[in-house]
Amino acid sequence: MGGATPAGVLATASVVDNGNGSITVTYAGAVAGPQGSDAYVVFRDPSVPCSLNFSPYVYVMDALGDTMAPLASSPAVATAGTLAAPAGSPNPVPIVDGIYRVWVLVLSYANLQNDSVVGDLVVTIGNP
Repeated sequence: MGGATPAGVLATASVVDNGNGSITVTYAGAVAGPQGSDAYVVFRDPSVPCSLNFSPYVYVMDALGDTMAPLASSPAVATAGTLAAPAGSPNPVPIVDGIYRVWVLVLSYANLQNDSVVGDLVVTIGNP
């Protein structure tokens, strides 16, 4: 039988600091369309708190990969050199070594009240 996630199911996600200059994002249920949902990995300056908003961000990755840098299949590992979308440009670039605040923003296209923030980590990516 198929393994498709039905429309209207909210994506789930988690993010962990691997302690080696990388993070692992695990997610499920990202489905395109008006009843679907998506998971975005947001990298910010560590002094900026996480929120239900992308901006301001340094990099963003997108589970569906339709509008930004695609997130690899779950579980996805991101580290220095992983492609991500920088602020102000739709073209992916390699993540540079640094310290970032990272979380996953789960967006529900059917009901914005279901949007949620998953994780809130200050992590070292690569070898700054």
